[in-house]
Amino acid sequence: MSVKQKVSCFRIIITDCLGIGEEIPIWAAIEVLSFGTVSKVYSRWASKDVIKKVSLGMKVLKEYGYTVNIVRSLVYLRNLCAHQARIWNRRLTIPVPDKKYLQKFGDSKERAQWRVISILMLLVDEVNQNNDYSKAILNLCKKSQEFYNGLVEPTL
Repeated sequence: MSVKQKVSCFRIIITDCLGIGEEIPIWAAIEVLSFGTVSKVYSRWASKDVIKKVSLGMKVLKEYGYTVNIVRSLVYLRNLCAHQARIWNRRLTIPVPDKKYLQKFGDSKERAQWRVISILMLLVDEVNQNNDYSKAILNLCKKSQEFYNGLVEPTL
């Protein structure tokens, strides 16, 4: 099934729910929203308890106070990549504090893309229940020391 067909199916589910006055299932709504919109919804959630429960659900996001910034930074990285923008030697717009779990992949500056890439690696490894993804990304990024340095210590 193509992405277009999947979105069409979810839109049908949403339209049917609205037509009979039922609430839209959260899984259907999330499928048709952009990652940026999901990030905005998450950051503006009225109940901070919901954000805390989501954060506690993933080891990487247990730092409750920084979860919104982490999600925003993931959206920023996704947008840069989706639009073929440069991530090398480019600072983040939102700082991501260094935590012990990020140091697993090495030190980096507070506004380094490497911090967001490290979070992404941790999230994917947690979902996959292995570290194959992070190993592959580390190997790829460290093939060129200059490239790696631009990710961990950006100057622009």
